[in-house]
Amino acid sequence: MGIAAELIERNGKHKDNAFLLAMEAALNVLPTPRMVSGKGVLAGAAADAEALEKLRKLMFSSEVPQAREWMLFAELPPETK
Repeated sequence: MGIAAELIERNGKHKDNAFLLAMEAALNVLPTPRMVSGKGVLAGAAADAEALEKLRKLMFSSEVPQAREWMLFAELPPETK
């Protein structure tokens, strides 16, 4: 995450509204890791979503809202996750 954050800052994307909107859109359409079991294309997409969510938390938590799917799974009791 540190390298990604450095690259984003160096290229000025942390202030680019189009970049932030694209990040938000991607987080809203990609499946979360809890939505996918097994391997394959969806598992890869879920891994991408997890990396984007970590980046969002690290750099953009005040600019990019958390995707609803991530909030729904955060609210589940531990035995249902």
